[in-house]
Amino acid sequence: MSYPTNQNKNSFSITLDQLLSDIASAEDTAQTISEANGEHRSNIKGILNDRGYHKKAFADFRAMHAMSDDKFADYWRTFKACVDAYEAEAESRIQDLLDRKGEETSGMEADMAAE
Repeated sequence: MSYPTNQNKNSFSITLDQLLSDIASAEDTAQTISEANGEHRSNIKGILNDRGYHKKAFADFRAMHAMSDDKFADYWRTFKACVDAYEAEAESRIQDLLDRKGEETSGMEADMAAE
């Protein structure tokens, strides 16, 4: 199966339909017997590489999607509140990383210009 590639990892986006389709695809191969483990791992790897998911993030969503309704409701209550609370910290960390990367690039460009 082929998936559109998210070329720019900084602007990763996914629709709910795409996420649910990818989870279903991963689960389809997970339901087979142990001799098909290679096919399952290959399918997951293809989804990760082609779609651009972070490996653990996709695994977390697959696990969350497989929860019973009661367990999911409690998990989501906590998860959503934590994501909302952490959003500013996450944005700050990402911006700091981008700033550091920009400084490294600017320094290399300055060195190249001086040569």
